[in-house]
Amino acid sequence: MQSIVFFETTVLIAASIREIEHSPTPIEHAYYDSSKGLIRLAPKGKIIGIISYTVEEQAERRLDKALKDTIEECMGDRKLIDADYKTFSAILDKVGRNFKENVQCLDRLATSLEQVRDVKTREVLPMYGDLAGERPPIAWTYNPPLKTIAIQVTKLQWKRYLDGLRWKEIIPDEIDMEILSEAICIKRDRFSGFRFFLASIDKHFSGSPKEPWNQIPIKIEDQFQVLCNYPNEIIELVR
Repeated sequence: MQSIVFFETTVLIAASIREIEHSPTPIEHAYYDSSKGLIRLAPKGKIIGIISYTVEEQAERRLDKALKDTIEECMGDRKLIDADYKTFSAILDKVGRNFKENVQCLDRLATSLEQVRDVKTREVLPMYGDLAGERPPIAWTYNPPLKTIAIQVTKLQWKRYLDGLRWKEIIPDEIDMEILSEAICIKRDRFSGFRFFLASIDKHFSGSPKEPWNQIPIKIEDQFQVLCNYPNEIIELVR
């Protein structure tokens, strides 16, 4: 049975940023090889590679900044010269073509906006809140005469809860939580019996050795049966 790989925004971007012909300095994203290598497995039938509309939209939107950051990293201490600025448009155009080629290798799947929002609010956000040491509020009564009051109090508690979580470094932004929720919905609706990976170079998904970041992929797998990992690790697991 083929493995399913859901490509998150960062991997789609990394697999697109490489230009060694038109740039005075060779430009290549630090995760280009592993990200591109994983995407190449899709046309070969080694994996079923998928993205969502949100992933594609966000990756295309962030491509410009990601390229600029990569150029600065590749330049090191060397100062930018006129030739660098003159060739940036050409490099961006090449990277844009790389991006479109990568998207064409993957299946773009739609999700229910209502379902995604429900999963994000009821499951994904509380999971990250738990990792941050915060627990979501619950309704304090089920007594019908007090139900309206309970709902209002719970809404206020949720607002305070959400406001508090925004300051926690381990909590992803709204878009990233939406992307994870989309992956969860796609797995549940279409690939419930498959081994399902989420490829990401973002530590909010794939974690890092530091506590509590190392618990993130474990929590996601335990709760949602989605295996979050870095592209090079997934390549080894699906070969």
